[in-house]
Amino acid sequence: MLEVCMDNLNVGRYDCSSPPSSSNLERPFKLLVKNQVFTVDSEKMRRLSPIFGLMFENGRDFENGRELAREIVDEKSDDISTFLRCLYDHNQINETNFVTLLRLSNKYQVNSLEYACEEFIEKLDMNTIKPDQVLTLLIASNDHHLKRKVVAKLVLSLAKEDKNTFNRLKISRYLPSQLYGAIIGTNMNLLQVREITTMNGHLFKMERSKTQYRRGLCDMCRMICDAATCESCHKHLCKTHWTANPCQNDYGRRFLDELKKNPIELEYQD
Repeated sequence: MLEVCMDNLNVGRYDCSSPPSSSNLERPFKLLVKNQVFTVDSEKMRRLSPIFGLMFENGRDFENGRELAREIVDEKSDDISTFLRCLYDHNQINETNFVTLLRLSNKYQVNSLEYACEEFIEKLDMNTIKPDQVLTLLIASNDHHLKRKVVAKLVLSLAKEDKNTFNRLKISRYLPSQLYGAIIGTNMNLLQVREITTMNGHLFKMERSKTQYRRGLCDMCRMICDAATCESCHKHLCKTHWTANPCQNDYGRRFLDELKKNPIELEYQD
């Protein structure tokens, strides 16, 4: 059996034959998890978690009768080790341990760690995260009802992927309908932004996020051709003439600016 001393940011692994010094702990308490013993500062842990506070009050004598301890039988020692390490050092939170930390912070009611997990997502560079990881982070964030801007950031990141990625990840199977709809809606908005940006200020009718062309009379060259209808200036124009002539109405530009600012389709309350 191994003993691990958890004292603020300093974490060491020791053999039980020479236990770590607990002189710098306000009130040492031992947590027994599988084949490991974690020595923690009960006073600091009590302030972080009401659940641990109750656990320490009901602790029993351990080994020599002078140290208090409690056994945790339903968790893995590696998970508890990660949890304890991140309690005081939030910089150790990453996309790999995020789900475990959220689960345990909820179980033991450690609000400070949950807030730190939210901040981790807010500061995370999504370009460095694979779509599979984004999906995992999104599922966990929704399950533990993190604040909207955290969930929205993950939705936006996943919505930037293509349909092949959606099919590979099986998002319709793993996500609740609310989040699945949010991703698809946001994806369509992003596609619209990309298409409208090329319209030279016009706002043409679209079909499946692509400019809709119909055989008709171009208002400028007066020829029957494939023309698009602008919802802003209400003209029917062939590609040659709408490319050369920007829209005289600013409705299309205002619509594009608004769509860029708010591309996320998400009905979610903190």
